[in-house]
Amino acid sequence: MQDKFLHQNTQENIQSDEQGSMKQERAVARLKLMHAINTSDNEAVQSILNQYNNQNEFIDNLNTPLLYSIDLNNLKAIQILLDKQADVFQSNRYGRTAIWDVVRYDRKEIAKLLFDSLSTEDLQKAQKLTYGPEKDSLMHIAAKYASGGMMQILLRFGFSPNKQNAEGKTPVHYLGYQNDKQKAKVFLRQADKYGIDVTIRDNCGRLPERECFDDVAKMVHRIRKAQILKRRKEFLHQRHMDCLEEQKNRRKSRIDSRAQRAYLENVRLQRGNG
Repeated sequence: MQDKFLHQNTQENIQSDEQGSMKQERAVARLKLMHAINTSDNEAVQSILNQYNNQNEFIDNLNTPLLYSIDLNNLKAIQILLDKQADVFQSNRYGRTAIWDVVRYDRKEIAKLLFDSLSTEDLQKAQKLTYGPEKDSLMHIAAKYASGGMMQILLRFGFSPNKQNAEGKTPVHYLGYQNDKQKAKVFLRQADKYGIDVTIRDNCGRLPERECFDDVAKMVHRIRKAQILKRRKEFLHQRHMDCLEEQKNRRKSRIDSRAQRAYLENVRLQRGNG
């Protein structure tokens, strides 16, 4: 009985030592990965990831390898990590995610890599994400902090330019946030192509142009007038087409009615002659 107890105790100690050794080995691997990313030794990055598959483990008690690579602007390491299915939605200790980070800090080249790597399902998930008490989408964040180029990238990947946050504001409401005329020009140039609507009011009934400074407000106002005029023309054209269709149906109805009467008269005459 005592031998059995000693054997079991020995086995538990061996397993505990093995687990401790494994944890220590993975900890060393994380440090090596951080050093490889920091020194742009991308062959070492690839080798460590192949061996330990640790692309989503925290490497400095703060960041994931992907966020660490983004901070260092190591595009090659980022691509390697994305190829290894690094999670772009995983947050660091401060709640930052890779997908939020690249938009917030206007990292356009990295944003293209990230969005290109997403499956259709993950891209739809990214389009639905909201942040903060205002429930801002990534397009709202780009409108507040990033450049027109970043907003163009989001448009190309299917992010809505008309999504409203908790205050009812669309990204267009925030175009004047930085009073950047060039940014507004780059974004609003896509109004017809991507259906950017500058006539949407927020929860207080304010139009986007009321939230912008002079130059941007004038630009938004011109587009709003053009959109209203276009919609009115479309409405009048549709009403005209409906009237023509109604007239056509009436004529067809009259012709059918005459043909029916002629047919009945012909039947009556045939019966009379018979």
